[in-house]
Amino acid sequence: MFDYISALGFVVRLAIFFMCFSAYPLISLILRTSLLNGFWPQREVSRRFLILFNATITLVPLTFALLFQEIGSVLAFSGSISGLVIIYTLPVAVHLKKRYI
Repeated sequence: MFDYISALGFVVRLAIFFMCFSAYPLISLILRTSLLNGFWPQREVSRRFLILFNATITLVPLTFALLFQEIGSVLAFSGSISGLVIIYTLPVAVHLKKRYI
């Protein structure tokens, strides 16, 4: 897309690097907090468990990225599963929670 000696290309690559470098910890924090509150809402977790949980959250996508390099297929499957949850499962769960709780 940009030449390797282009100054604009360097700035764009640097901006993308910092965006990825700052966005991944935020996404990991949101995922960790959601999963911990979803599965263990009243339990105080130990530091060892938290480190193991963070390592698992980091290693699962890394393993997929290293072993399954066709990113289009990964995005198609994750988009279809997310769409299934949002369109079919989430409204039913909200209705059941509102009606019975």
